[in-house]
Amino acid sequence: MTRTATTLRRVRSHLFARHRRGYAGIVGVAAVTGAIVAASLNALQVAGAAHRSTGVPYQAVQWNVLIDLMASFNGLVVGMGALTAAVLLASVASFALEPRIPELARLSLVGMTRMDLLRLTVGELVAAVLAGTALGAALGVPASFGLLAAERASAMTPQGLEPRLMPASFLAAALVTMVAGLVGGLLPVLRVAGTRPLDAQELRRSARRRGRWRGAVSVLLLVLVLLLALAPESAIPSDVAIVLLIPAVTVLVVLNGRIFLAAVTRLLRLLPGARRRPRAIVALSNAASGGARALTATQSIVLALGLLVPLAMVMATGRLIFTIEASRPLASSSIISFGAPPSSEQVEGLRGRVGPERVVPYALVSDVVSAADPYAADQPTLVATDLAALPSQVETSFEQGDAESVGGASAASASERYAVGDTVDLIRRDGGTMRVTVVAKIASNQYLSSDLILDYDDNADLVAQDTVFRCFATAGRDDLRAALEAEGIGSATVMSRQGWVDEGIRGALAGQRQVLTMIFLVPCLLALAATALGVRVYAKVTQRSRRRMRLLGFTESDMRAEYLGEMLVQLTVIVAELVVVIGLSAWKVGRMAAAAGTDSPPVLDTTVTAVAGLVMLAALITAHLVHLHLILKEGRAHETL
Repeated sequence: MTRTATTLRRVRSHLFARHRRGYAGIVGVAAVTGAIVAASLNALQVAGAAHRSTGVPYQAVQWNVLIDLMASFNGLVVGMGALTAAVLLASVASFALEPRIPELARLSLVGMTRMDLLRLTVGELVAAVLAGTALGAALGVPASFGLLAAERASAMTPQGLEPRLMPASFLAAALVTMVAGLVGGLLPVLRVAGTRPLDAQELRRSARRRGRWRGAVSVLLLVLVLLLALAPESAIPSDVAIVLLIPAVTVLVVLNGRIFLAAVTRLLRLLPGARRRPRAIVALSNAASGGARALTATQSIVLALGLLVPLAMVMATGRLIFTIEASRPLASSSIISFGAPPSSEQVEGLRGRVGPERVVPYALVSDVVSAADPYAADQPTLVATDLAALPSQVETSFEQGDAESVGGASAASASERYAVGDTVDLIRRDGGTMRVTVVAKIASNQYLSSDLILDYDDNADLVAQDTVFRCFATAGRDDLRAALEAEGIGSATVMSRQGWVDEGIRGALAGQRQVLTMIFLVPCLLALAATALGVRVYAKVTQRSRRRMRLLGFTESDMRAEYLGEMLVQLTVIVAELVVVIGLSAWKVGRMAAAAGTDSPPVLDTTVTAVAGLVMLAALITAHLVHLHLILKEGRAHETL
């Protein structure tokens, strides 16, 4: 080993130990990323190994459908985790490396070349990311069992799936974490290692280069933001546009942090009485002096909330539009939902009491599979109903054939999967087979979009006890309840048409919140970590100003009020950005609704917004209060001396 290599190794170990707090952030973010990615990749491998192609066909199909859902969800979690980790690790690496610039300058004075400094800083970054990756792999073991348990509790995995560890997933997670960490941290490393703090001309040239680069990237981002905001729904769907729009706006603000903060602080100086309050002036000055570093303490919150809240808005508004459009063909005034399907005799008695045209059964047949491919997840969808009476409840338009031809083993189709004349061999729940012939074609709508629509009277035995069964009715709800009681059907709920639609929307929103919570778990955890680190760096950046404040005679109450003012400025920045981001998203969602032919306003999911916002802002405020306590404690120590 050469003398230079030995010197570099000693310097690296000394500096790494000296700045271990800064690198702890890189280790922490990499560890959280590694643990969640390992757990998700482990779930992906478990799902891939759990596909079934033997046993009872309908049970295997139900199993495989949940396995496919589990695989798609965990793939999304891996992607979101890696993307968010790369973005936040860039900020955390800046926190760790920027305080090192004076030391790197001194090392350059004693003979270290730029390549030596680059090897030194890259080595430190690699060591920190490796440590975080190893810690993440260790934490990935309990995280894997916890994630599988959470997915099972939320009905996203089959109940019989046994949790286990797949070694290959941990190797893949380590690779993903390493790549995300190096991609995110390499740019700050190159920028810091190439800095020459004692070379004035080099500093000016470097500042000009950064200014040109920042200006070019800002122009490109601004063009991208305008294109995403103005693009029609047919060109770029709103959900895709919002996923790209939010990070673009966030990066645009971070790149121009000083300009943005200067504008905010100037506006706040215009508030009545602000110029006559010394504490307010100092607070605004400190908030502006933090520059882009001060913004980094808030941008992780803006990024997480700016993605979560608009996507929840898109999903909620899309669900509302879908429900409104789907309910247009429904002419029923009441809907009966059954906890367990009634017998065919009870249904016949109910219809006899109220009127065959006023109560129409509608049952999903979920346990019949195609004999051609009995284990595929994509099975034909079947509905059993009374097609002759259904037009009185649901708008029904026959393109070929008629209702009278549907009966026995004949069926109508409301999808492109089958045409008139096709025959389909099906395997029933009891293992028997049946051949169905398509004799009619129906225009599709929300209630008539199934591949095969069978006559209920002739195929009531296909309706299992765990299937969805309801009746559409135009009779009064009191009459329906009386008829249900007379037939001895107790596990039924009678709702109005609007009540049933609203219940569907509430159920969809509950499921949506559960999915959003699990998808955004990784970004939110990383955002919380980056927020705490950002507040710490911000406190260090403004440390000199606080020392001057003590020399000028600021009391402890003055210091407390001034720091709370700085915190208020950061909260104002967050609110201002979120208003812009959510406003743009609401405008895009409004255009999405207009393109769908509805006048539905954007739906803000207040539960998701309130919970996520309170957690994120509470983390920011808590981190600031901790540092405020440390600042006041340091001030009391100086007074004692």
